[in-house]
Amino acid sequence: MNVKSSIAALLFAVLCMSGGSAFAASAFLNEGIALYNKGKYMEALGVLNQAKSTESDNPMLHYYMASALVKLNLKADAIREYKLTMALDPSGQLGKYSETALKSLEDGGKSAAVSSTEPSAKPPTASSKVGTKKSSSKNSEHEKIEKVRVDQQPQVVALLCGCPKCHSVDLTLTDLYSKFGDRIEFIRLMAKSGDPKSAALIEKYALRTCPSVLLVANLGEPYREFQNIISESELVREVEQLAKTSRKTRLKTIAEEKMAEQRKLVVDEVDARVSHDELRVNNSIRKIQEDLEAALTSMQNSDSRTRALEMNALTEEAESKKKFLKQDFERRKKEYYAAAEARIRALQSTGGAKVEPVELNRDFKK
Repeated sequence: MNVKSSIAALLFAVLCMSGGSAFAASAFLNEGIALYNKGKYMEALGVLNQAKSTESDNPMLHYYMASALVKLNLKADAIREYKLTMALDPSGQLGKYSETALKSLEDGGKSAAVSSTEPSAKPPTASSKVGTKKSSSKNSEHEKIEKVRVDQQPQVVALLCGCPKCHSVDLTLTDLYSKFGDRIEFIRLMAKSGDPKSAALIEKYALRTCPSVLLVANLGEPYREFQNIISESELVREVEQLAKTSRKTRLKTIAEEKMAEQRKLVVDEVDARVSHDELRVNNSIRKIQEDLEAALTSMQNSDSRTRALEMNALTEEAESKKKFLKQDFERRKKEYYAAAEARIRALQSTGGAKVEPVELNRDFKK
């Protein structure tokens, strides 16, 4: 840690002790500020976000979140946090800092990131805390905060490439969109698509692994990311929780409702196909294993000189059959996902017009 960071951390600690209950900091807030001073802005943002449960009315929290967001080039989100800081500390030093930074950001000027010495200015005392003002003033500030909070829906941002894992994730997201599309904004980004807007979002959220699914809260802070091997049940559970935090509901049109229903039918159909074939594979493998065990048992009384060779041959043949069944199932599963994705894209391009299902041969090779 450099000298400036050390001084800033020390001054902040003094301010927390001298500023009274207005700025009493939680462990998460202290840790987040320490990470910010070390230049670990993404980590700082994650820790500061955890402090919201106890520090949501502390302007210091929102000020440091805004500063970290500026460092990460998340301008719109930084503006939102600076506005929250001003709403919570309208006459204090942090409010003034935020006002200056806000003007710079909105004017498109140079970066308004907080310097390591800015927080050393003495914040308002407990007597000037927003919570101690008259009821009418408190309500007014609360309305300002709530207005900022509902500016953005929660988001689910996915980076996909078309591989089998991405097909599976894409279908799960389609199912989730049909349930929560009115409360959550779903954004699909294709890796190496060449689209400038997609490239900008991929860079903004630092998405590097495919598939990746990033959950973004309604204040614009990324708080959970799924990568590579994604648990469908865990992803569904987290998105359900994210939907509960949404304060802004977008009414679906009749056409959107119809399209969502048709997309869900496609997802349900491919899930049923995959489950059906998986059951067939498991039953076939179980039968092969049972036949092998029966054959090996019947050979117990045969000549020991030939028994070992015959048992090895039977075992190798059984394993070869099982391997083929598993590989054939994986191939068919890829076909099912690809066909389902094609139908979903066709639905989107035709505006929800009916698209006939793609029939696939469901009998395994003999």
